[in-house]
Amino acid sequence: MKFKLIIGDSQELILIKLEGEKEVKLNLMSNEIKEAFSVKASSKFNKDGGVAEDFGFCHVFYDDLGKSKAIEFFEPSQIIFNGVQLINSNYLKIEEFFKQLDDNLCYLGGAGFCSLKLQLGVFAPSAPNGNVETVLLGRKGYYDALFD
Repeated sequence: MKFKLIIGDSQELILIKLEGEKEVKLNLMSNEIKEAFSVKASSKFNKDGGVAEDFGFCHVFYDDLGKSKAIEFFEPSQIIFNGVQLINSNYLKIEEFFKQLDDNLCYLGGAGFCSLKLQLGVFAPSAPNGNVETVLLGRKGYYDALFD
């Protein structure tokens, strides 16, 4: 699946535009996510103290009220942000791209980084020489507690 990330002025407007016309926003209920993706989750699991669903191309994480708080994309997803393909792209090139957008990136133990400004994380276990494997987009405040 191909996705285009669009981040509005307010972090509440973060949305993922699917190839075609459908859109997925954060803060949606599970049934709304399934409807937008047009596919059922293959499984549910617990992670980071909450429920998550596996859709085969992403994991959707929910809060205690059942609303989506983050979506982590991985292959076969194609994530395009500001015209730049993220997944399977060279980590160093993606890091440099994000440094232009946020001069205060937070690093994840040598395996990636996140932007508190964009609430977007990039994971590359083979960094700095490898490629980006996953991209996690969180709603406003998602990453803040990790780096306070």
